[in-house]
Amino acid sequence: MTDAPAPISTAEQDRTFRRFRWLATSLLVAAGAVFVAASRMDDPSLAIQFAKAASEAALVGGLADWFAVTAIFRRPLGLPIPHTAVIPANKERIGTSIAAFIEHNFLDPELVAARIRTLDPAMRLAQWLARPDNARVLADRLTAVLPFTIRRIEDRKIRAFLVWAMRQEIDALEPAPLLGRVIEILRQNDRHNALFDFVVQTLRDLLRQNERLIYEIVEDRSRWWVPRRADRRFAEAIVTGLGGLLDDLGRRDHDVRAAYEDWLDRLVDDLKTSDSLRAKLRDGLRETVRKREVQTYVSAVWAELHRLLVSDLEKPDSVVRNGLASALRKMGQGLLEDDAMRERLNARAEETTRAVVLPWRREIGHFVADVVRGWETASIVERMERAVGRDLQYIRINGTIVGATVGSAIFALSHLL
Repeated sequence: MTDAPAPISTAEQDRTFRRFRWLATSLLVAAGAVFVAASRMDDPSLAIQFAKAASEAALVGGLADWFAVTAIFRRPLGLPIPHTAVIPANKERIGTSIAAFIEHNFLDPELVAARIRTLDPAMRLAQWLARPDNARVLADRLTAVLPFTIRRIEDRKIRAFLVWAMRQEIDALEPAPLLGRVIEILRQNDRHNALFDFVVQTLRDLLRQNERLIYEIVEDRSRWWVPRRADRRFAEAIVTGLGGLLDDLGRRDHDVRAAYEDWLDRLVDDLKTSDSLRAKLRDGLRETVRKREVQTYVSAVWAELHRLLVSDLEKPDSVVRNGLASALRKMGQGLLEDDAMRERLNARAEETTRAVVLPWRREIGHFVADVVRGWETASIVERMERAVGRDLQYIRINGTIVGATVGSAIFALSHLL
């Protein structure tokens, strides 16, 4: 990403405008002084006549351009001359014209989309993020606002509002379709079997880690007259039997697996069609969220997360900040290597721009027109004169110089003829 040029300050614009206005006025005054001095000569020489002709033409050219430039912004010498003070007299029409110009020449969806295609924002973003310094700066900016945001959420009224908003969202939530969709996604990617395998493996690990505890439980609950060797064999049988069952459940062709898949199919159908099941899930979720124990637990978890997060962000070697910077840098590197992803991002940016610009272009134009219409006359004159005043003073300077040149040429030509 390239850095945009720094805007010129208002004070600098004012200084430049005053400097060039002084220069233009000084040339005009100098031409007038030369003309007056040459006119007072009783028996002027050819050189004096030449200077008089040049200064006279310079004075006419400079005054004409002074009048033209001044008439754009105000009435020259305050005289009510027609077609002067053009900008103050046509402020509303100027605002409307600017708005229409922006709407049709800057906010045209096709023009903006073409500009986005030319800029290739995905590549620019990837190149910018891939540089570690940029990723670090962005991570610093993002994490800088987190402590402030978290502390604001700690405000009691804000927290109460967030809890209220969360309850409203949960009350409007239908968990059954969401749960059904999750199960369908798991089945499509065969993740339901991976989940089953995870549960079986977890139970197998628990069994292996607690064999001694099972032996102790069997011995403690056995009759006093039962031999200890028998208790141990009984405990070993329990452990061996459970282990064998879990090993059998690990096979994909086990009957329990088939029953598990049939149960998931029925559950998905019930989640879509059973009003009673949908109502139970919805009511159960609402009741759970409203329980004081749940709210207390969530508040405690949030308080601990808040403490850990704020404490980490205040450290120079913050884990969150470093992790975010690393993730941003890797994202940039990944985008650089993935042409298809960059094309998709550029396409999405183009679609988003079209969707945003098309409905709002007219409103943006109206906004510009309203802003210009709301400016005071003195304010709009000052702003425009500051923006283009230096170039307009060049017109005065050029008018004086061109007038002197033309006057000199006419005098020379007439003298030669």
